[in-house]
Amino acid sequence: MTIDPRRQKFDIAKMGNYYDKAGLLTSGEFETLFEETMEIRRLEIVGLDWLLSDHMLSAYRNVPLVEHYKALAAGLDAPFSGIEKLYQTLIDRQIVPAAILNQTRFFRPPTSPMPLGLMLHSLGLLSEHDVQRALGIKELIRLQTGQRIAVGQIFRSLANISVIDFFQALGIQTGVAFESLDGSAPEIFERVAQR
Repeated sequence: MTIDPRRQKFDIAKMGNYYDKAGLLTSGEFETLFEETMEIRRLEIVGLDWLLSDHMLSAYRNVPLVEHYKALAAGLDAPFSGIEKLYQTLIDRQIVPAAILNQTRFFRPPTSPMPLGLMLHSLGLLSEHDVQRALGIKELIRLQTGQRIAVGQIFRSLANISVIDFFQALGIQTGVAFESLDGSAPEIFERVAQR
């Protein structure tokens, strides 16, 4: 398994140092986080581009969202001036596609609570097949690695859902109106983590 050259632009040690110095994760916890990410990548699941950031947001939901993004900025050796600005830096450095910041206008989104997969399907972001496949991948990862990861990041990765659309859907699900990545995404992430 080779690492995409675009992803080699991250300094993993600096990311880990950020978490450690901020008192969010010990160096041992960060090393485990990295190894767990690589363990999932070694499964070579077709269509799943499981990134360290996916695993951070899935496995360490007790860490505030902004802190995860500050760690990513540290790994890029870039100043942190907000989540959206960080994504712009990632796009400029050709690490992620520009579509990551696309925003869909949802006409008549669901108003009743429902599981995230059903929510994403009803918003037109996932097919029924994608939902079932993601649930199967979650189970495969659990069986093969023992890891229990949040299915939301699998949905986002499989279907290439933009980070904005993903947080819009989570906002609908949690009852927090989405304003922007910097304005409401941290509160939405916190609400999801409390469940």
